[in-house]
Amino acid sequence: MRQRYYSQLAPPAVTGVRSLIDSASILWRWRLSVTDWDVAAATVGATPVFAGEAPPAPVASVIGALDPALLTRPQTPFVALHAAVALAAADRADDLRRLAKHLSTRRGDRLACRRGAGV
Repeated sequence: MRQRYYSQLAPPAVTGVRSLIDSASILWRWRLSVTDWDVAAATVGATPVFAGEAPPAPVASVIGALDPALLTRPQTPFVALHAAVALAAADRADDLRRLAKHLSTRRGDRLACRRGAGV
């Protein structure tokens, strides 16, 4: 995962909406399968499986290279989903709430924000 990110998906090699979709998605998977795994394992006294992987995944560089509108005012449900993934990977709960509010105020769209989704 790390090799693929740094060889193909790290900024500035990938920009714009592709960065949001591909780069942020792999960093979310990195976080779940590498960074958070060892944090959870440590709570039960297990040794790290991914020693040497620096937590957290470098999501800030991807978010910093994006047009902020992709995160705050996505134009399609697909982009909105990936904006939420990127914000979750970066632990930006306040921005996730703002995104949810933006999506819930869009009338006539098929974008839906459900309170039960935990956003």
